[in-house]
Order: sequence, then C-alpha cells, then structure tokens
Amino acid sequence: MAENDTSGISVNLLSETAKAVSRGIIISFSAHLKRKQKAEQQSLEQQLTKLQRDFDSNPSESLRQQIDVTAAALDTLLSSEAQRSLLFARQRIYEFGNKPSKYLANMIKKKSDSQAIPVIKDELGRRVHRSKDINGRFKSFF
Repeated sequence: MAENDTSGISVNLLSETAKAVSRGIIISFSAHLKRKQKAEQQSLEQQLTKLQRDFDSNPSESLRQQIDVTAAALDTLLSSEAQRSLLFARQRIYEFGNKPSKYLANMIKKKSDSQAIPVIKDELGRRVHRSKDINGRFKSFF
C-alpha cells in the first residue's frame, strides 16, 4: 500500500483493486492445477489402456505389476477428486440450505400423512388400500 500511495486515489479503491488482482491470480492458479490434474488423469488412463492391450496380447507378471501400479495411481487421483467434490457439495448444502423451510415442509408432510385415509371399505365390504381407488370411491359416493 505504501508503494501505491498516490494523492488522487483512495485507500478503498486500492484495497478493492488488490482484492480483484488476488482473485484473478487465485483463479488462474486453480485453473492451472485443474488442467494439470486432467492431463495427468488422461495420461494415466491412456497408459492403463495401452498396458492392458499389451497384457492381453502377451501376458507377463511385469506387465501385471505395471497395470496394478497405474490403476492404483489413477484410483488415488480419482478418489482425491471425489473427496474434494464431496467437500464442496457439503459446503453448498450448508451454505445454501434453507433450514427453516425444510423444517416446515417436514412438519406439513407429517401432518398431511396423519390426515390421510389409509383404508376404506367399498360397497361390497372389501377393504381398499390404494389411494387412487380410495379417491375413486369417494368420487362415486359424493
């Protein structure tokens, strides 16, 4: 801030500019990491496919070990990606979850379930359980 201390520019503008620049650097770095991870994943998948083709044509223990090592590396990479996705999903649920509405919706659902008619008897005295049939019986009655 001392370097950017000019008389015509406010401190608020300088801090907002610094935040924008920092955000851009973080986004650029994140995109670079994502591209690097995708490239590594594609490389491992291609390598695994090639090793499996070679193993199918000429089975050997060394190829089997290479397949196992490559598959383990790919599995580790995909597991870390899934773990990160799960963490972000939990964060979104916590951040954007509308807890009061969910609570009220569950209360209304419980109330409507308790007010539902589970069984009626038809004209012949048989018990009717299906809600579609129950609705039909009420329509024909009224």
